[in-house]
Amino acid sequence: METRNVFILIFLFSVLDLVGINCSHLLVLYLLGKSGDTISFNYVLIILLNLSWFASAYLIKLYRTKNVQSMGTILFKSILTFCFQILCIGIISAIFKSLVIDQKIVFYSLIGEFCALAQVRVFMFITEKSFQNLQNYKRKIAIVGNTELSNKVAQYFIKNKVAFNLIGHFKDDNKIADIAFGSKGGIKNTINFAIENHVDEVYTMLSSADDPALASLIEKADQHCVKLRFIASFAELEKLDGSQYHLSSFCNGVPILTTGPEPLNSIRNRIIKRLFDIGFSFFVIAFILSWLVPLLAIIIKSESKGPVFFKQLRSGKNNKPFYCYKFRSMKLNESSNYLQAAKNDARVTKVGAILRKTSVDELPQFLNVLLGDMSVVGPRPHMLSHTDQYRLIIERYMARLFFKPGITGWAQVNGHRGETTDKLQMKHRVEHDIWYIENWSIRKDIGIVYKTFLNVIHTDVNAY
Repeated sequence: METRNVFILIFLFSVLDLVGINCSHLLVLYLLGKSGDTISFNYVLIILLNLSWFASAYLIKLYRTKNVQSMGTILFKSILTFCFQILCIGIISAIFKSLVIDQKIVFYSLIGEFCALAQVRVFMFITEKSFQNLQNYKRKIAIVGNTELSNKVAQYFIKNKVAFNLIGHFKDDNKIADIAFGSKGGIKNTINFAIENHVDEVYTMLSSADDPALASLIEKADQHCVKLRFIASFAELEKLDGSQYHLSSFCNGVPILTTGPEPLNSIRNRIIKRLFDIGFSFFVIAFILSWLVPLLAIIIKSESKGPVFFKQLRSGKNNKPFYCYKFRSMKLNESSNYLQAAKNDARVTKVGAILRKTSVDELPQFLNVLLGDMSVVGPRPHMLSHTDQYRLIIERYMARLFFKPGITGWAQVNGHRGETTDKLQMKHRVEHDIWYIENWSIRKDIGIVYKTFLNVIHTDVNAY
């Protein structure tokens, strides 16, 4: 199970190694040149140094999740990698004798590389300790259960301090692990503990799924953006066919299940989605908003008093509020934070009506995407007052807040956008949002963006 913090460490580790190898080689060339030796840059050697190191690192499995969180493992595997690199260079030099490689430069370059990589590891040690102290960027975890499997899962989170903060391990016998806060065991009490202490995920044994009150506990957890996950044995995993539970990941070799598929739980998928968000939003900001903002600023200001941009607190990922930006399309009014725009709304200006009809008023939200508060595609962010209202009456309403809100979404391209006047409309919107979350793919995101573009051209009847 890889998280953003661990991925950043692995990425930083590999990039710094790359920089260290090449800079040390260039420094050797510079120093030898200053000493009077006739030195020329050898592309074959620099390629050989890089390929031999990263091929050896791949074989030794240097850049792995567990390694970047253990300085002892990093040092041991780095020395092994360095030895393999020397062996690789020796074998290649012996086989391909036609390669003109100055042995003196190779020798000094390897010494320089060793020193540079040693400094990188010192830096990684400091960085890894710093990451351990960044509590706000870790997932808070609580575990209930006193079995071999639950204890193995607990050990996984204890070892992975960079990414996780295990704040409670609740035993079935009501005894609590030393790392836990004071409370009694049991899944119900653990959920209450999670809510009170802003825990992100609660892990319990799959046997708890037989509890008749589990459905209400899951709903209660969802209401407060707490993920409930199930620890399973491999025997239980084999019986999953047709079950409501889905394999999410492995912790210390132990299968972890969820009540629905979560493609965006994968760090790989989150990176793909984030790269798409950054690329797409940067394009819109650079080639559309760069000239559109000054033009619309003049038009909006000339029609009515007030700012060019309208910002409003909306419910973001994990129900954390953020300021959502739009071009101002209404006259200044006191009801904007709780009253949705309706058909023939008297608050909407003439320019605003055009902006809303064409969805141009939403374009500043690409700034939210670039800042990381939103995604290009995802569940639409609702006003705080609507979140408080609908979380009480719509089943799984809060489950949509486990993920970043979007500028457009699966619900919007299927006719569920604009004003929601009754419970059924919001129910359909939530159902579409949940379906998107459980069936995400980058192809779906591209398809939704394309359908949104077509809706803008043909003018969506719900856009007002």
